[in-house]
Amino acid sequence: MCSQFADNFWDPEFNSVNGYEVLMKRSKDGREMCKEYEDFLKQRSKAERSYAENLINLARKAGGKDEIGTLKGSWNALVEQTENIGLKHMDMCNQLLDEARKVEEFREKQRENKRKPIETIKASQANKKDWHNKVVQSKKAYESRCKEKDTSEEAHSKNKLIAPPKELEKLQQRCDKAKLAYETAENTYKSFIENLEEARQQWEQEMVKFCATMQHMEEERIKFLRGHLWTFTNMCSLQCVHDDQVYENVRSVLESCDEMQDIDTFVIRKGSSKRRPACIVFEDYYKNKSNNGSPSSSLNGGHQGGLHARRLPQLPDRTPSVSSEGAYACVDDLSTRF
Repeated sequence: MCSQFADNFWDPEFNSVNGYEVLMKRSKDGREMCKEYEDFLKQRSKAERSYAENLINLARKAGGKDEIGTLKGSWNALVEQTENIGLKHMDMCNQLLDEARKVEEFREKQRENKRKPIETIKASQANKKDWHNKVVQSKKAYESRCKEKDTSEEAHSKNKLIAPPKELEKLQQRCDKAKLAYETAENTYKSFIENLEEARQQWEQEMVKFCATMQHMEEERIKFLRGHLWTFTNMCSLQCVHDDQVYENVRSVLESCDEMQDIDTFVIRKGSSKRRPACIVFEDYYKNKSNNGSPSSSLNGGHQGGLHARRLPQLPDRTPSVSSEGAYACVDDLSTRF
């Protein structure tokens, strides 16, 4: 069993409220702690919202539209899961705001629950203090009347044998008056003492109740915050688990990404042709001229002439061959014969 507030927050000084003030300070600190946690949740929610919005915008503005093959699938998976993570963090943002509202409601509930006990103990303290002040004043009056009574009796005792009868009568009247005032002050003093004791007992009972109430509320506050801190931790942990699962999904897609398959896909979709352009050969102008007496381009076929006439290959057909990849010219045979 833990320590009890009702056994540990007293003070031997009669009018001291030190125990009450310590408990009130603890209550105030506990309320501020709840407010700090509430603000923490709101700020964390704000951070989650900002992070979520940035991820969602990043995913929706992502490029890579022209990518192809398995890499395109991997890229699309990463972009899609990035948006998925952003949406999940947006959900966490809303959950944190709900947690903050719960903390605020709890804080206000505790404030209302301790209002009446505080008012009661304050009234009890004020009543005790008021009767204590009355007792102090009545005690002073009682002691003063005692001194007056003693003085009058002493004067009467000294002068009762020598004083004239008339003077002795005055001294006796003074003694009687002092004695009556003394008895009145004594009764008042005793009555105030009794009232003070009743006030003290009432205050003590209220203080015990107040201590029990404050301890119950403090235990309740600690349990509440512990539970909600645990909830917050679980939320963050689940978010991490979700994020890891999302990235695991991306990794699964990346496992199917194959560079050779993507190369083949690119060639099939975008390949132009397997035929390469032929090289251009040198054509001797004068040799062609000596063969036929006029300039002739071997590009037009040429003919034999002179001792050193040579046969040139025929130019390929320049009519473009039409295919899905476009039209290109090609020379099949570039060998030269003499």
